[in-house]
Amino acid sequence: MDKTFSDANAITRDFFEKLLLEERLMGSVVPDTSTEIFGHRFDTPITTAALSHLGDIVEPNVESQMQAYARGALLAGAMHFIGMSEEEGFDEVMSVEAKTVRIVKPYADESKV
Repeated sequence: MDKTFSDANAITRDFFEKLLLEERLMGSVVPDTSTEIFGHRFDTPITTAALSHLGDIVEPNVESQMQAYARGALLAGAMHFIGMSEEEGFDEVMSVEAKTVRIVKPYADESKV
């Protein structure tokens, strides 16, 4: 049977079957990818980017895009970062209860910081 490049998985499987290889995992354990950051434990060392003012790119059918973004971090067990936001938007994000770090960028008007 002639195989094409798109059959790479089948070709590899056939090759290993011809070699009579068997996978044996001895003494293996499921790795722990959890990490502690700022005194909080997270399931993953991967964090979200500090995004702000999201349009309909995350979840087009929800009321708050930033809440959907925070919910994703919460479900993944990841640390969540948020960029610039108004107080109302930040309060919405915090209602999700994801562990969130707010990035504050300097304004020309220092009273806003």
